[in-house]
Amino acid sequence: KILMKQLIVTADDFGYSRNVNKAIIKCFKEGIVTSTSLLANTKYFNESVKLLKQNRNIDVGVHINLTEFRPLMKAKTLADKNGNFIGKREWFRGFYKKTSKKEIENEINAQVKKAVSTGLKITHINGHNHIHIFPNVIDAAIKLAKKYKIKYIRKPDEEFIVKSQRLSSEIRKRNTLSKFSKQAIGKIIKNGLKTAGAFYGILDMNGMDFDKLSNIVKSLKNGTSELMVHPAYIDGNEDIFHQSRQRENEIKLLADKKIIRAIKKLKINLTNFSQL
Repeated sequence: KILMKQLIVTADDFGYSRNVNKAIIKCFKEGIVTSTSLLANTKYFNESVKLLKQNRNIDVGVHINLTEFRPLMKAKTLADKNGNFIGKREWFRGFYKKTSKKEIENEINAQVKKAVSTGLKITHINGHNHIHIFPNVIDAAIKLAKKYKIKYIRKPDEEFIVKSQRLSSEIRKRNTLSKFSKQAIGKIIKNGLKTAGAFYGILDMNGMDFDKLSNIVKSLKNGTSELMVHPAYIDGNEDIFHQSRQRENEIKLLADKKIIRAIKKLKINLTNFSQL
C-alpha cells in the first residue's frame, strides 16, 4: 500500500486538433499535467506523435475512440451511413448492446497497434467518452492491453467529495460510468492489470475552477489518484466541445502557481503511469 499521496493529471484528447495539442503541451511544461492520452484516428496523428517525441517526459496512453471521426477498420455495426462512428449519445442510450464484439476488438487493436508502432512508450489505456469501460468494450480493451503489455486501464468511477457535485450536469454520466466501472474492476484485476486508486474529473468537467480543483487536491487520499482534464485553445474550425470557454480557463488553471504551491504544501507527489 502506497502511504504517500500521488496524483497523475491526464489531459485527454491529444491529437484531436492542433489547438488541443498546443494547450496540453503548455500545461505539461508550465503546469501540473503529467500524462496525456492520444487519439489514433484523427488527421493530426503523425504530427501529434512528433510533438510527443519532442516532449519525452510526458506520459502517453491510448485514448480508445469509438464515438468520433472515422474507424480505422471496416466496421458495419460501429459506423453510421456516412462512415463515421456512432456518437456518444447513442452509446449512453444503450447502443453498446447492438455492437459486434469482433468489430470492436479489431478497431481497438488497430488503434493501439498504430500508437505502439510509433515507438512511443504507451503506458495506459482509457477511452474517448470513457468508451473503454462500456460492456462489450472492456473485454477487448483488457485483451489488447495484455497483448501490447500495457499495464494500466482507467477506472472512471468518481466519488463525491462535496455535496454540490450531486447537482453536476454530468451526474447521469458519472452514475452510468460508476456502474460500468464496478462491473469491470474484477476483470481488470483478474487479468493482472492495474488502475489508479481514485479518479476525478467527470463531475467538474463543465465547470472546473480554482475552488473545485482545490477541493479535489485537498481530498486526495494516500495512494495514487488520477485527475482527468481537457485543456484546449478555442478553435473556431473544430467542434463545439473545444469552443467552450471552459477549455481555455482550464489552461490557466492547470498552470496556476497557487495550485502548484498547494500541491507542494500538501506533499502530493505529481507523477505519471510510467513512474508507478
